Amino acid sequence: MKALLPNILMTVGFCLGTVGAAGFHSPALSASSLEDATASTESLAWPLLLVGFALLFAGFTLSRVVVDKLKSAEDAHGGALDLLRAKLPVILGHVVSIDESKETLSDQELLDRIDDILTGDFLLVASRNDELTKEMGFENFARVWEGVAVAERLLNRTWSMTADGHKQLGILELPKARMNLESSVQALDSI
Repeated sequence: MKALLPNILMTVGFCLGTVGAAGFHSPALSASSLEDATASTESLAWPLLLVGFALLFAGFTLSRVVVDKLKSAEDAHGGALDLLRAKLPVILGHVVSIDESKETLSDQELLDRIDDILTGDFLLVASRNDELTKEMGFENFARVWEGVAVAERLLNRTWSMTADGHKQLGILELPKARMNLESSVQALDSI
């Protein structure tokens, strides 16, 4: 969710810039009967192009801010393994909380809470896979990450089914996600 606004800004900026650039016409066409039609588009070409570039720049700058914030949060936790040890129980706690209150949550509340997990701590930990593999060794990483990856997929399924209006089917995935995260936490504790 944190990267949504920068992505929207960059997409809209690219589209506006493209439309603006397409509004310039060839001088050879000016002498033809298309002159009247292109005059109106050419007057908008520069503003659209400039607004597009501005939005692209704003989106890129905002995305760098988001990445820098994630990076500073990562640095505060030390190495990737320390981060995983700190964040995996927190992620599990959030999933347990959602699982225990799943019947009382509205569809939107459920979607928002899953979004918060997946775009927060999950993203923070998942962005350090390469470092985790180096610090833990591939075998240990695979034992721990198996449950994390399955839980992430199950949370995404819950979100998707709920968003499609099938919350009762979606929430059936939550206990499985919880069980996989518990398994990962146990595997991490044994390392």
